[in-house]
Amino acid sequence: MIKCSCKLDTNGIPHVSKSQLETYGERVLRDFSPTVLLEPQPTDIDKLITHYMGFTLEYQYLSHNQVYLGITVFDDTNTLPVYNPEQNRAEFLSVKKNTIIIEGTLADNPNLIHRERFTEGHEASHGLIHPEYYQRKG
Repeated sequence: MIKCSCKLDTNGIPHVSKSQLETYGERVLRDFSPTVLLEPQPTDIDKLITHYMGFTLEYQYLSHNQVYLGITVFDDTNTLPVYNPEQNRAEFLSVKKNTIIIEGTLADNPNLIHRERFTEGHEASHGLIHPEYYQRKG
């Protein structure tokens, strides 16, 4: 897997410019699925997450109103809040490190497939670009 080296500010927060992000994205795609850059085709985001990155991909209801569409988990936790629609309440979930969780309503509705794919890609970028930062913060 291609690693991203980001400059950190004095607080340890990673900064990536738009051009750096574009270049890094192309490097990752070239490494993961070179034909994607040669002819237009969908990228298998699920495979990128699970096989290329080695992350687990899960679907959970993250809130009662879909305010959160995804989350990237960098450290094991027993206290990730999720929404239980049957009980109409928040609960805590145990999640292992290197897990991407996507809002369950995105998977429930075929009309939201593009939003689901975008969210998966967005969360994957967190996993690719700044794992060291979040693991240090954990």
